[in-house]
Amino acid sequence: MKISEVCIYRPVLATVLSLVVILFGVLGFFHLDTRYFPKIEQHVIVIDTDYPGASSQLIEKTVNSPIEDAMSIISGIDSLTSSATQGEGKVKIKFVTGVDFSEKASEVRDKLSSIRSLLPEDIDAPAVKISDNTDFLLNIAITDANLAPAQIRDYVEHYVKDKIQEINGVGDIDIWGSSEYAMRIWLNAQKLAAYNLTVQDIRTAIENSNVQSPAGEFKSLTMFFPITEDTQLKSSKEFNQLIIFSKNGRIVRLKDVGRAELGLQDDPFYARINGETAVGINVYLDASGNPIDTSAALHSVVQQLKNSLPSGMKIQIPQDMSRFFRAAVHEVYLSIFLAVLCVLFVIVLFLGDLRSVSIPVVTIPICVIGAFGVIAAFNFSINLLTLLAIVLSIGLVVDDAIVMLENIYRHIEKGVQPFKAALVGSNEITFSIIAMSLTLIAVYAPIGFMQTRTAILFREFSFTLAGAVFISGFVALTLTPSMCAMMLKPVKKQNLYAKKLEQFFDVLRKRYGQLLTYCIHKRIIVLLICLAIATGGGFLFHSLPKDFMPKEDTGMIFGPYTTATGSNSTYTLNFTKQLEGVCSANSNIQTVYSFTWQNNSNLFLLLSPI
Repeated sequence: MKISEVCIYRPVLATVLSLVVILFGVLGFFHLDTRYFPKIEQHVIVIDTDYPGASSQLIEKTVNSPIEDAMSIISGIDSLTSSATQGEGKVKIKFVTGVDFSEKASEVRDKLSSIRSLLPEDIDAPAVKISDNTDFLLNIAITDANLAPAQIRDYVEHYVKDKIQEINGVGDIDIWGSSEYAMRIWLNAQKLAAYNLTVQDIRTAIENSNVQSPAGEFKSLTMFFPITEDTQLKSSKEFNQLIIFSKNGRIVRLKDVGRAELGLQDDPFYARINGETAVGINVYLDASGNPIDTSAALHSVVQQLKNSLPSGMKIQIPQDMSRFFRAAVHEVYLSIFLAVLCVLFVIVLFLGDLRSVSIPVVTIPICVIGAFGVIAAFNFSINLLTLLAIVLSIGLVVDDAIVMLENIYRHIEKGVQPFKAALVGSNEITFSIIAMSLTLIAVYAPIGFMQTRTAILFREFSFTLAGAVFISGFVALTLTPSMCAMMLKPVKKQNLYAKKLEQFFDVLRKRYGQLLTYCIHKRIIVLLICLAIATGGGFLFHSLPKDFMPKEDTGMIFGPYTTATGSNSTYTLNFTKQLEGVCSANSNIQTVYSFTWQNNSNLFLLLSPI
């Protein structure tokens, strides 16, 4: 006995099986994350090197190039890029999917150790940073008209930074605007020459005198106490009294050849929002983070911080990528709803019987809900691609139900009783339904087994669609024939709409028969038309622009620019202010947000909603 026959004789069993599918989908839905795109692990290693005082050209030649040459022989590298700014070099290594990332990280460290002698002696030790995936999520701007940028940054470092880093899903954060406090040493070249001293002598004296190290321990009969040698200098006065040189009773202190004063560590970084000086925090998502959930948590923390900020200080989130993500996901949910309505409208239009329409009305939601269970079973997420798969599946899943329904209804129109018609009709096309489902699964599922990065991106799409088609076939063979046997009634008298619909189909069949007869007699013309269509399609395929993803309007404009090499932040900031003035005068721009450092500046323009 086939499964359709079992469900026709036992409608309760068919109902229970469908409820199991619904339960499977509902439980899965509440365990799913919502993302913009599927999670793809991108194994990245970044090598940061600080070279104080060096130009970008010198760093590129003496630091980045040797590191790139050493790393290029490592197998499994997808891309190798580098960048250099004044005082800092960065080499970024991205590995292909499927490599042993831990092994590659160890190999990178070994290669870096082997070329240490080729790098300049006075650079800081290169730092190897392992990052699986750090995508920009949002930035936070803090302003206060009564405080200097350095004071705002100091508040952020002590009271804001830790609260943000504690949020689940937050990876790295970058703080822009001013620099950290540091002791700055200003030296007089003439006085150094008079004492026969060099800058390196001053640096060595500071390093040797400004230490904290173990110096032994004090023991008694019952206890012992560790002794720490703490000679750290904590004020400008202590730095100025530092002994640089001592010989034959002659002492040269730092104040004799220069001065120490509290200042900023580096050439300042400037952050500005709508013309106000600010301190900005760029927040990046870690590999396991959910952008929508993490953004919601960050908004909650920012709201809490607003209630505890000092008087006059303001905090806001000018740029948030998750807003676009949420809007895009919402649009797809709306598309699912509209797709269901359109499918139901077409069914009503062509079947003309409300009892018949009620069967697909029940089966479509069951298949859609069950698809969420498939997503959860494969540990996927709700994202644009899985939702797109559900949108496409609506048209596919209803096919199985309509084919089963139409075949059973055809027997009822011939005078067969609904129960008997359900048995006969379902038996006739059981293998057709199975073949249809397996054919569609065979088309989409293989995409999920490919190993390229692009294929991994579409794996969730293919498996979700294949799973929805499988559930569709299952429901069409169980619930649909059972409902047909119970709900359909013998055709006694057609209503006016059904009669008009039948007349329309009679005319349509007649016209189609005439067209088919013409095509059979004019085979050459038909073949030429098909050839022209194929040729035209091939031409259009080669002429159309090709891209990995379509361009999307996020309502943001990003404008980076650079000034002359060697320019400092203050010089570049003057041009940034001019550009901000031009942009602010445009009524279509809602927010102007900028970062300026050395000879670089980035402008972010958030457009007003339409």
